[in-house]
Amino acid sequence: MNVLHVHTRSVGGGGAQVVSDLHSRLNKRTNINSKLVVKEKGDEQDDVVEMKGGFLDRGFTHLIERKAGLEGFGSFDSLKLPSLIRDHNTDIVHLHNIHGYYFNIFILRHIPDQVNLLWTFHDMWPITGNCTYAMGCERYQTRCGSCPQLDEYPELPFDTTPLLHRIKMRLFNQDIPVVTPSRWLGRHVAESRLNKPNIRYIPNGVDTEKFSPVDKCEARDIFDIGTDDFVLSFIASNPGDPRKGSKYVIEALNSVSQNHDVTLLTLGSEGFPNEMLNDSIDVRIPGYIPDEKVPYAYAAGDVCIVPSLADNCPLVPLEAMACGTPVIAFDVGGLSEQVTEGTGWLVPPHDTQALRDAILTAIERFPDSKMNNAARKRVVEKYEITQCVTQYQDLYNKILK
Repeated sequence: MNVLHVHTRSVGGGGAQVVSDLHSRLNKRTNINSKLVVKEKGDEQDDVVEMKGGFLDRGFTHLIERKAGLEGFGSFDSLKLPSLIRDHNTDIVHLHNIHGYYFNIFILRHIPDQVNLLWTFHDMWPITGNCTYAMGCERYQTRCGSCPQLDEYPELPFDTTPLLHRIKMRLFNQDIPVVTPSRWLGRHVAESRLNKPNIRYIPNGVDTEKFSPVDKCEARDIFDIGTDDFVLSFIASNPGDPRKGSKYVIEALNSVSQNHDVTLLTLGSEGFPNEMLNDSIDVRIPGYIPDEKVPYAYAAGDVCIVPSLADNCPLVPLEAMACGTPVIAFDVGGLSEQVTEGTGWLVPPHDTQALRDAILTAIERFPDSKMNNAARKRVVEKYEITQCVTQYQDLYNKILK
């Protein structure tokens, strides 16, 4: 069985990690040959194919998508896809994220009839005019327009969302099986104008051997944090993204720090506005750390805070819980499914006071080995990476029957 995955990139962010992990683990299984095709790949990924155009293509893409507002129309990069499909003798093309200024959506019409398609939706882009998360807007259920998110990725210079939505619904309504990693996203797909009666739910998975409890004292030594400190970890690939909710972390911690000593450990790319925190808060920003040390960052925290305003099936809470670290999260999207009673706290989105109260509850309760164990058990039972890969393998077999 030959499977060809298509995604924006193979490194950087949770989506890239999900797709790369699936690709590499499928290749370790019998009778499966997986290939990953991306716009951007890592430096040492010889088994990943980069579908990247030259200077003229990038210029044309910029003109059509960034200036004319036709996201998904301009790139010639994906014109290479049919030949890559033939070269790989592909049985199944597994689409992932195809937004990101590299994929011409009309290429879907030129995939050979004998090749099966499968599409995992990692966000809401396939069902909206352009946005990756509707953020409460319901216009995608009809025709889009009057878009409130023109300045958000993928940016539009003016409102072309009615046109984009109409074309996407026509193109994407062909017979392509759809997988959503959260039941939340599945419900939104069902409410959309896409005719997808059979939506398969396969949650993202994490490696529970890599992400497992480690000695907290050893973990804190790495980041020069005191053994008795209360530590809150905030981990995001782009902490400065407003959707990640750092604003609410800052407001809640500034309130908590008036009566309690708190250490904040942040991990991810630059962008966390720590200058807005009270001086009494001990902030640790270690910058880049090697992959094998990431579990120690989770273990160093008493609790991991995930105040995302919208998300599908993010890896950060799952990785934290696999390391035995409970999670405080906004009650939105797939987070509502991941964090259950006894594994952490869900609070209403945008509610700084509720977030503060959850942090105060955590301070009063910790250490709490019962909650630590429950958090890990939740991930081992429901979100283990091998389960995820097996479910995809079973789905591939079903598609090819």
